[in-house]
Amino acid sequence: MQKDSALLEVTLDVAPPGSAELLYKLMTADETWTLYNGPYFGYQRPSFDEFRERRFKRLQAGDDAQVIFLEGRPVGEVSFYWESESTRWLEAGIAIYDSSVWGRGIGHRALQQWTTRLFERLEVERVGLTTWSGNPGMMTCALKAGYRLEGRLRKVRFYQGEYYDSLRYGVLRSEWGEPLVPASPSSDSLEARLLDTELLDTISRMESRLCAGEPHAVPRWCEVYTALAARFAEDLGAGSRETLLARSGALMMLQALAENGIGGETSRRAGGDIGPGRADAREKSP
Repeated sequence: MQKDSALLEVTLDVAPPGSAELLYKLMTADETWTLYNGPYFGYQRPSFDEFRERRFKRLQAGDDAQVIFLEGRPVGEVSFYWESESTRWLEAGIAIYDSSVWGRGIGHRALQQWTTRLFERLEVERVGLTTWSGNPGMMTCALKAGYRLEGRLRKVRFYQGEYYDSLRYGVLRSEWGEPLVPASPSSDSLEARLLDTELLDTISRMESRLCAGEPHAVPRWCEVYTALAARFAEDLGAGSRETLLARSGALMMLQALAENGIGGETSRRAGGDIGPGRADAREKSP
């Protein structure tokens, strides 16, 4: 029986000594996250030596990057970079590398902890976060963590023949407060309506992409997705935000399986066990 997500222990810490190989494997064994982590920038897998000398040293120091632990097991990282250090403009980043734990609320809880630490350690009045409209999971993560949608640059990310928006989220020190009680957008708020519209648009694009070339693909991922979408609607309510998030998460995972060339009847049967999920990934690797 899967443990209730709210009871899972999510912590941040520096990389343990001797963990370079473990963390490198975490980042590179499952690269589904690269599909949503600003893929228009391009991704090139670092060599182990490059990882050990650069990213791992940052994770060991813990100043601008730390490891996310779930029940003591590393699953991702948080970070920050300076958009403009001279004017104290800081942007946070987060990536959950282990896609098996997507959709369990780990991302927004880690982001909350990281934001609190940034305000405690640094003389900044705002922590920002940038993502794109092709990553509904990150949009949800930011809102659930207590960030506000501050700006939208329309159709400035061209990727795989489609234009997407760049989205700016942020939170002020005065809004963060103590104790931290981030506000979730109400179902009728402007932010919530924009998110639902964005989700529907993203889902439509992802459905078209997944189903391109059907019916010759094996397994027929469109059929798997259609069955899952029906189940989500029945279990979570047709048209609910939970259903939309579940559909987008399923599309993300199925697209990754399709692009990795995974097929066969075993994968088709496994499709029935794919549950709600979403990617919590950062927009830009600092």
